[in-house]
Amino acid sequence: MKIFPLALVLLLPAAIAAAQPAAPDYIPGDQADKTFHDTKSPVTAVTVALPKPSQTLQEQLIVRNASGQVETHANWIDHIVILEGEGTMTVGGKVSGDKESAPGERRGESSTGGKPYRLTPHTVLHIAAGTPHWLTLPPGGHIAYVVFKEKN
Repeated sequence: MKIFPLALVLLLPAAIAAAQPAAPDYIPGDQADKTFHDTKSPVTAVTVALPKPSQTLQEQLIVRNASGQVETHANWIDHIVILEGEGTMTVGGKVSGDKESAPGERRGESSTGGKPYRLTPHTVLHIAAGTPHWLTLPPGGHIAYVVFKEKN
């Protein structure tokens, strides 16, 4: 019966370590701000994936200085929070030039017939998986936002 106490002594530190909460993911505001404001090119979109993406949740900090393509994510729900700038997110509609860009991901050139939503700071928008969406900016526009991608 001496094996049980020895096993307990050997396994207890690992069990205690596993029970400790993980350190939070942290990007200081000045680091995020530097990423946003160092984007100078008029055709650039910078995406910073936050640490430790999982199979069911991803977070991204994004800054755009130009309109994007129409996106459709078969398996991801987008939860978007606008930080600064403005633009329009057209949701739904018929996509022109629709092509698969990766498994479960489609991109298109434009869309028609969708519903436009005005985006300004503090706007929150949830886009269901499988729904085309197209972020457009006014000429010379700029937008920064956080997107939480939830696996459907």
